[in-house]
Amino acid sequence: MKSKFLIATFLILASILFVSVPAVHAVNLGQEIGGQLNAAAGNKGADFGAAKDPRLIVADIIIIVLQLLGIIFFALMVYAGFLWMTASGNEEKVETSKKIIFQAVIGLAIILASYSITIFAVRISMGDVGPNYGNGWGVTPLAPQYCNQGSCY
Repeated sequence: MKSKFLIATFLILASILFVSVPAVHAVNLGQEIGGQLNAAAGNKGADFGAAKDPRLIVADIIIIVLQLLGIIFFALMVYAGFLWMTASGNEEKVETSKKIIFQAVIGLAIILASYSITIFAVRISMGDVGPNYGNGWGVTPLAPQYCNQGSCY
């Protein structure tokens, strides 16, 4: 019985200690965090540059993937051309290279269509449409601007 009482008393005192100490220091917690972040990063912060719109980040990723697919198209064309040039009259190799070229050209058409659709969708989502709006990927009069200390993005 005595050990149960000691364990219960210890648990109560420990819980009071862990609950009351953070409550006492929570008043200056925001200032403390701000001070620590300012000491670590300074006034410029981490200096990653201006924030970028997530729509533009997704568009950049899609465009990079499409560019990689374009490189694969080029490699397929070189491979098919090599097969054709080294066929030495073998009709099977010539037909295989023709199939590869045909399929690569269809793939290129799909890549170009995807690229065009991506550019169009980003321009629509950013409000960059019409002959007098924006300069490509930049912020346009129709798109919301986020300004912080004079720099808008």
